[in-house]
Amino acid sequence: VGTGRVLRLSADAGLTNLVARELVAGGAELTIAGNALSLDEAETTVVYTGADLEHLATWLAARLGGAQVEEMPGGEDTSVASDEEIDVTVTLGHDAEDLIGR
Repeated sequence: VGTGRVLRLSADAGLTNLVARELVAGGAELTIAGNALSLDEAETTVVYTGADLEHLATWLAARLGGAQVEEMPGGEDTSVASDEEIDVTVTLGHDAEDLIGR
């Protein structure tokens, strides 16, 4: 279905693990889970590349309590360098614990 990554802003690895499980349950192959480059993200976002992945991004955002969903044109996602193309990126903002209910 697609490849994904989860980026976190806090030291709570449990949140990252929870979101990673949701990505896999949605049919994605998780390729990266780690820290975001910036610690300034207030809102949790689900960014996807390509209209065919909008359904996965929307489903995942709903599972995460209503995260923001954004489409990123291919090649413009600069969150983390990777040799593999990433289809969906979840960045856990400072609101993640409240959204997820932890």
